[in-house]
Parts: sequence; structure tokens; C-alpha cells
Amino acid sequence: MTITLPEDLRLLLTEEEVRLELSIALYRREVVTLRQAARVAHLDQFAFRRVLAEREVPLNISPQDVDRDLSDLAEWRREGR
Repeated sequence: MTITLPEDLRLLLTEEEVRLELSIALYRREVVTLRQAARVAHLDQFAFRRVLAEREVPLNISPQDVDRDLSDLAEWRREGR
């Protein structure tokens, strides 16, 4: 998908800033998951969580998210990370 911004907005915002703002807005509205929002912003989940914390955006965490995070952590431990 391509989004074309008016000239005056293109002078104010970089593509990265637009991606970040869009991802935060979609996440706040619970349209996308944390993982999806991070991908839109071109950030890893930890960096995206830091941005959310800086902006005081609460995390929308489901039980499935917690299970997935615990599984990821267990896998990292097994791999010696």
C-alpha cells in the first residue's frame, strides 16, 4: 500500500515518523497486535514497547501474548541467550 502525503506534511515528517505514528494509532485502537504494530514501525518489539512507554501508551496484552512471550523466553534460555 502506498500513502501519499500532501507536500507540506512531507516536509514535516519523515517516512519513519509516519510509520511510527501510524503503528501507535493502530495499536491504541487495538486494530493490530504489538507484534504487528512493531513490524509496521520497522522496530523490534522491545524498541516498540519502549516507544509506547515513553508516550505512556498502555500495553494491550492478551493471555495468548503472555503465553507466547513465556515460550519465547524459555526458547532463548535453552539456546543460551
